[in-house]
Amino acid sequence: MKQVKPSMSVLVAFPKHKVNVFCERLLQDLPEVYVCPFPVLELIEIDFDVKVEVLEMTDCVIFSSAFGAEVFMKKLADKLSSDEIHQLFVKTQIATVGPSIRALLEQYKLKVTWSGAENTIASLQRTLLGEGSFKEGKRVVFVTGKKTLCDDLMKTLIQQGCDCKHWVVYDSQMLEKVDWQSFDDFYKIDSENKYICLSSPEGVKALANLMLKGKRELPLGVNLLSLGPSTYKAASEVFPNYNHITRQTNHSYSGLIESLESLSTSFKNNHS
Repeated sequence: MKQVKPSMSVLVAFPKHKVNVFCERLLQDLPEVYVCPFPVLELIEIDFDVKVEVLEMTDCVIFSSAFGAEVFMKKLADKLSSDEIHQLFVKTQIATVGPSIRALLEQYKLKVTWSGAENTIASLQRTLLGEGSFKEGKRVVFVTGKKTLCDDLMKTLIQQGCDCKHWVVYDSQMLEKVDWQSFDDFYKIDSENKYICLSSPEGVKALANLMLKGKRELPLGVNLLSLGPSTYKAASEVFPNYNHITRQTNHSYSGLIESLESLSTSFKNNHS
């Protein structure tokens, strides 16, 4: 990492499996930025039996996260060949919260019928309800993590007469051991332009609990950049005395990088 005074320093408080990929992408686009990876959550697969006979009778499968979709497809691939998986979904529609899940499923040559335009559950809900095909008798399977934001969508579809099943394929938990050196380096770095990137409400709570456990505090003047409205809401409640930022659209990891690029450019222009 660079030791010269950077134009921006960023602490990435993401799930363990996402941190390094995001940091690498961020450094590709903004090589002058000081980046501190700081994993706060671990996503854990749950021992779950994907029932092929249920999927054969399902009209639509809704995926709420890329990790959940990856776990689901891996379990399905243990039972079926790629041709059998493709055949299984010929008549079964697929809905995803955002483009990252769509891209993963398309690697299995599966066609995604609906995807949330803004990478949020609320956006997907507007898309599905606007479609008008989710009516009485439609059989729907939700594939999510244990902590899910899909409850309102499930309740709405049930109220409309849909037969909904909920398959939980993973859980998240706060990391017991973290790299405090990375956090301390971020705290001490000489930069007026500091950001902490947050990806989920669970991640916000994990960061707060880790700081309490490790007897740390957020740096004064740090900005909290949240992925989507639900994370923004959680961060505003848990860390009320800091500046909070989120995008109005494109609630995705690439959207976060675009935000940091824009903020970095703005900072340079104001200090040139």
